[in-house]
Amino acid sequence: MVGYLVSVQQLYAIDASRRAFVVSEDAGATWASTSAQRHTWAASQGADYVPVVPVPWLQGAGLTSAPPVPPYVVAGWAGMQRRNVFFPNSLE
Repeated sequence: MVGYLVSVQQLYAIDASRRAFVVSEDAGATWASTSAQRHTWAASQGADYVPVVPVPWLQGAGLTSAPPVPPYVVAGWAGMQRRNVFFPNSLE
């Protein structure tokens, strides 16, 4: 995923071959190819376009996890995965 155009609820991504842009208007249930120019236009829409934020993958022997403590669970943004693209619950 490369970004989200809020006003029309469109997700933009790069297809599996990494050669073309795709767009979804139903929170990622279906995808259609689109032009690089359409994505460039969407990305130029200022605050209406939300680009993705890369999250680095960290590995290390000192990294451990534990079950979340209830006061620290943010249910509205719990992650879910659909077809290798991550979405916040609010798009579901």
